[in-house]
Amino acid sequence: LRTQVSGAGGSRTLTVGQPKTFAVTTADEFGNVCTSGGDTVEATLLGPPVGSKSAVLEKCSVTDHQNGSYSVQLLAHHAGKWTLQVTVNGETVREGGLEVEAAYGPLAAADCVVSRTVASAVCGETSTVWVHAGTGAERRPISSKNRLAMLVQPPRGPAFKGAMAVREGGEYAEGSVHWT
Repeated sequence: LRTQVSGAGGSRTLTVGQPKTFAVTTADEFGNVCTSGGDTVEATLLGPPVGSKSAVLEKCSVTDHQNGSYSVQLLAHHAGKWTLQVTVNGETVREGGLEVEAAYGPLAAADCVVSRTVASAVCGETSTVWVHAGTGAERRPISSKNRLAMLVQPPRGPAFKGAMAVREGGEYAEGSVHWT
């Protein structure tokens, strides 16, 4: 087989949680592009270990365009290096697979959870505010490339901005609020 696998525009990058389509173009042993479908094309995405869990295996959906080309839709659930393994009629397309890189997309306020050190704020005191990206199992690291700031709107008085810093390891961002 002289089958080729390629990402849109030649890209081998994925955004976590967003599907991406790769093209599979089949060819015979002489390199002639196939013009009909019907081959058994299977694709699997093998991901890096997450915490104490072993490597993740994701089955990819495949669409036969009945013209010798196929679309493979990938979806990575966490960041890291993944390997796309494709077989056509039981034969591996590329020994060792095709390496793709998954990264988190931009961080939006809607993705964040805010918490603070005290249950209620007292005028004249300072409390610490934490921001986590996501919740529970869906929590993701915050990159130092993300610029975070908080806008606090107290019940009375003007809103004010506060700086936030990403803590080592990207587990959360932290800022201080002085309640006036």
